[in-house]
Amino acid sequence: MTASEAKRRARLEADARRLGVAPITLEMSEAVPTKLIQDLVKDFRSPTQPSSMIETPKAEPRVVKANETPIGPPPGISIIDQMCDDADRKERIQNMANTLDLARKLRQG
Repeated sequence: MTASEAKRRARLEADARRLGVAPITLEMSEAVPTKLIQDLVKDFRSPTQPSSMIETPKAEPRVVKANETPIGPPPGISIIDQMCDDADRKERIQNMANTLDLARKLRQG
């Protein structure tokens, strides 16, 4: 920290103590113009409804056209499902065979 930064920091801390705020609060308030903060607060507190009395048009419900594709599983997914079921069945059979083989070895040994 340079000497000028140390002086600025000391002056900031003294001003913050005098005002009864944290030094970081004072530093932040000096970084942003007061007018900007006032405008932000004003925007936050202003009503969210439009000032006009004219009603905004409501969106009409979407009409489904005849050429649109209905939502569903992609083509070919039933084939993939069948392949997964077959692989699962084979794996279960292999696991049972391994278990039986292990049981035989334990009885014999």
